[in-house]
Amino acid sequence: MKKNILKSIGLVFFGVILGGALMLMLAPGKRAQISTSSTGKPERKIKYWTCSMHPQVKMDNKGLCPICGMDLIPIYDGGDDNDDEATLTLGERARKLAVVRTSTVGKRKLTRHIQTVAKIDYDETKVAYISAWNNGRIDKLYVDFTGMKVKKGQRLALLYSPELISAQQEYLLTYKTRGKKARSKLRLLGISDSQIKKIEKAKEPLTHLTVSSPITGTVIKKNIKSGQYVKTGNLLYTIADLSNLWVYLDVYEYDVPWVSLGQTVMISVESYPEKEFEGVITFIDPFLNEKTRTLKVRVDVKNLEGKLKPGMFAYAHIHDAMMDGMKNNEEKMLAVPKSAVLDTGLRKIVFVEVESGKYSLREVITGALAGDYYPVASGLSEGEVVVTSGNFLIDSQMQLTGKPSIMFTCGSKVDPHAAMGHTSGGSADEDMDDVSFDDLSMDDVTFE
Repeated sequence: MKKNILKSIGLVFFGVILGGALMLMLAPGKRAQISTSSTGKPERKIKYWTCSMHPQVKMDNKGLCPICGMDLIPIYDGGDDNDDEATLTLGERARKLAVVRTSTVGKRKLTRHIQTVAKIDYDETKVAYISAWNNGRIDKLYVDFTGMKVKKGQRLALLYSPELISAQQEYLLTYKTRGKKARSKLRLLGISDSQIKKIEKAKEPLTHLTVSSPITGTVIKKNIKSGQYVKTGNLLYTIADLSNLWVYLDVYEYDVPWVSLGQTVMISVESYPEKEFEGVITFIDPFLNEKTRTLKVRVDVKNLEGKLKPGMFAYAHIHDAMMDGMKNNEEKMLAVPKSAVLDTGLRKIVFVEVESGKYSLREVITGALAGDYYPVASGLSEGEVVVTSGNFLIDSQMQLTGKPSIMFTCGSKVDPHAAMGHTSGGSADEDMDDVSFDDLSMDDVTFE
């Protein structure tokens, strides 16, 4: 028990020493805006007492924070009470301590690198489905397993059908008189022109009908076996041309404005990590997947070497993607650096340098992030200077003095006693806008 008490005392003592050291680091120079009495001792007027964790607390007297119980700290008078704009002025030394850096707002070409996952599938326009045109029996299979490569016109199977024999016999009796009409009937039963010529030449019906491949490709499904009886309409084979494939990308909602038809996409797979396959966006789904919050985008990819396989997972990269509607590669947009924007999720703000060392809070509306820049829809003009480093420190000091900040749109001038049912001698209407940061021991920092 005694050890724990000693440890607690030690931690408190260490915190006091550390706090004093940090204050000295922030303001190692002489104190500014301090009046001197006739005795030569500095005199400073305390404007109010506040909590370092809850700057909205403002008390007339020293005490404890009614919210967290921490000791209140003094804030000294010394500012200009006539300036109600949310601005902060920093001297040269203070800017160096806060590492304040700025950038000029201008127009630039905005692009974005999009990386997402993808899945490879068949090109549906290059898939052939071979069905039975007649009832019959499969007497022979020329292509007897899935995965075989076939050429257009190649024999797949041999079908025996009594219906076809009857139709051929009828044709032999009438083809000289009926001509084209008789041939049309045989074609509707699946007999090709070359087979019809054989029938006419032999003057007797063919006992079997040869089923041929309509395209060059790979057999991806085989639904029949030798000796099997089939009915009209039964699916026999599915053949796909794999020289061109479709790759489906899952594009996240925030990347959708940067995806458009005709964009080049680079595809990579784990099987060939050293190689990239080039494709083009040919279709974008008109609706979003509500579960994954992604949009399906289809890419056409050439696969002449046959390295890509349907069913593979892949990675897709869109380099230098432009916002949809920007067709000209040289088109530029007003943009602000990403580091200049403080985002709460509800609003975005920047600090504008209105003159050397003087910074003003500005709310902005931006578009989707493009690399290290946000396109600016409103709130800034070309040529204005914004803070890109040190803006969090500036905002924290805004909050400390109750001025408008990223967390408090109209400032943090809230009376905690009224909210918690407390009463005190403190004034809830006391003006906080002009507290001098110099009086907090930084010799050239003031709030306006």
